[in-house]
Amino acid sequence: VLPSTPNPVINRTNTVTQDSGIALTFIPFGLITLNGDIGLQNYRNITSTATTETQNIIGKISTALQPFPTLELSGALSYKRTKDQLTSVTSPKSVFEGQVTYRLSTWGNLAVQIQNETNAGEVQGGRLTGLDFIKNTRTATFTFIIPSDNALVSRGEGKASYRNVTYYDNPGGANRFDAVLLTGEFTLSF
Repeated sequence: VLPSTPNPVINRTNTVTQDSGIALTFIPFGLITLNGDIGLQNYRNITSTATTETQNIIGKISTALQPFPTLELSGALSYKRTKDQLTSVTSPKSVFEGQVTYRLSTWGNLAVQIQNETNAGEVQGGRLTGLDFIKNTRTATFTFIIPSDNALVSRGEGKASYRNVTYYDNPGGANRFDAVLLTGEFTLSF
């Protein structure tokens, strides 16, 4: 008796994405930069088991400011509206990001970052997902360099970082967590 061979499974996938957009940069004076982007994306993914067809409107505005040589400030707000063309359901996503970097003399800097994301659904893995969550991330990083006059060691570099992530489903869902990560590293350059 010969062993039976399984029949192959064929899953054909056809994906088409069309993007268009415009980006502008405005520098009113040397201290500040303003950037703006807007785009339109048409997405279609057809498999033997499902069809996804969406239209995304994407916008982003960002700014960077350096009031002093030792201080940099930056921020961005991005928005994405995903509309399912088959059901007319609209899912918004917005992300706010901010960063402050302070240079401490010539030997190091301190950077603080925040990111707040609200996501009510987007295309992942070829399908429109039913996400609805809020995620807040806070990060502080201290980077330093220790110069050396030693013939064997040219310098030491260190980095210490703290990150806190808070995640929860809307509205008041079962998935909720608060995570903290502390990292540190030190490198000697020879």
